[in-house]
Amino acid sequence: MKRIILAVALTLAIGAAAYGVLLVRFYGLMQEPPLEFAEAWAHTPAALKRLVPMPPLWKSARRGILNIGDTAPDFELETSDRARTVRLSDFAGKSPVVLVFGSYT
Repeated sequence: MKRIILAVALTLAIGAAAYGVLLVRFYGLMQEPPLEFAEAWAHTPAALKRLVPMPPLWKSARRGILNIGDTAPDFELETSDRARTVRLSDFAGKSPVVLVFGSYT
């Protein structure tokens, strides 16, 4: 009976360790650029995807370090016609800039 209990305990410990490694790996992937994460997620078996608590991990991994009232970090984007790039700092001292984050597809 002791052997069965030890075998079950060992199996549970190995399973818990494997689950921890899985969560740490996906948390690290979520901190990568979105396209890299999407590529890895696309190749993840569906059974593993069901084990990952996506919303809390994603919110934590992509949280960022800005607080309300902080100055937005400078960044560069292509215009929608891809003719040129603009930087947020190009608008410094000019009219207010509104940043809208979302999907319009």
